[in-house]
Amino acid sequence: MEGQPAAMMKQNSGYTMLLHERSVTRMFVYVEVLKCGSTTRFLSHACDPNVAFFEMQNRTTVKELTITIKSVNAGTQLTVNYDKQI
Repeated sequence: MEGQPAAMMKQNSGYTMLLHERSVTRMFVYVEVLKCGSTTRFLSHACDPNVAFFEMQNRTTVKELTITIKSVNAGTQLTVNYDKQI
């Protein structure tokens, strides 16, 4: 996967999720969770996760969805495998 240009990397807080897909205008798509985002920024890493990321593009908008991939009881920590999904 191609990474962000060096100039853009300087703006990252270290909590940036760079997505695999680019927008229809060929721009990099990423979520800077210190500045915006949802409760998904609190997901923890696990090798055997109970949620996964899925990208959805609708015209010029790209959304990152978090979907449960296992049964999850109330109060259970939500986990995702960062390795290959972002």
